Amino acid sequence: MILKNALELYGNTIETRLILKHVLNISDSDFIINLDMEININTDLAAIFNKRKQGFPLAYLTSEQFFWKHNFYVNENVLIPRQDSETLVAAFLEYFPQNSPSRAKGWTASPDGVVESTLISILEIGIGSGCLLLSLLDEYKNSIGCGVDISSEALAVSLKNAQNLQVDSRLRLVQSNLFEKVDGVFDVIISNPPYISPEDTDIADDVKKFEPNVALFADNNGLFFYEKILEQAGAYLKKDGLIFLEIGYKQNSAVVYIAQENGFKHLATKKDLAGHDRAVVLQRV
Repeated sequence: MILKNALELYGNTIETRLILKHVLNISDSDFIINLDMEININTDLAAIFNKRKQGFPLAYLTSEQFFWKHNFYVNENVLIPRQDSETLVAAFLEYFPQNSPSRAKGWTASPDGVVESTLISILEIGIGSGCLLLSLLDEYKNSIGCGVDISSEALAVSLKNAQNLQVDSRLRLVQSNLFEKVDGVFDVIISNPPYISPEDTDIADDVKKFEPNVALFADNNGLFFYEKILEQAGAYLKKDGLIFLEIGYKQNSAVVYIAQENGFKHLATKKDLAGHDRAVVLQRV
């Protein structure tokens, strides 16, 4: 079969092209100029496209998902990065602006006026694919990170992404249930914990069916991990340190209450592009 015929057979759509480019391991330009190329592969194309028809996520079929500024490797052991989560990265950049040392916690000006960056240490609880922490390590060359996950398979994915982004020399990965095996204190803690209630009927069937449920669902109306993280975070956060948490769009009041009950100050709640509450910014006081 030639490439042009495969497009006709499976539909000349963006999704079809993405799948074929992945299977054939060719670039956009090679795809365009080689429509008459013979497809010589052992992969069962029909099986791949049938999986997609059944709702199997495109990102898992192509093994990648774009987030912030980069493509991230993903597989079925990690959640697929979503644009909503970029709200947390954007919030971090607001509180650590790279071009405004007078406002930035992680930046100082030397006596001669030269801007010097100081080390920013970041802990992520539940690193998954690494899209959050690794995007920040890429943005801040003066940062170091520690990524924690209970899943060794997820840690393998985040390591691969760290190597792809060439930030692995500034990353430490720890297999741990929350803070259990974490040591040290950090300037910032970030997390996108499981926050969907098992009783929630709004979640899409394909997400529930194909993405790792352990990274999606949490007891106590989705608040279980916020309670656990905020109960323990103070011991791992420097004085005046910040916490950035992704939240479900109906959870702002509850998460802020939990934070304040554990001695944290609520600095801000940030909305995603749809106008929904998506990230809270907290400070240890």
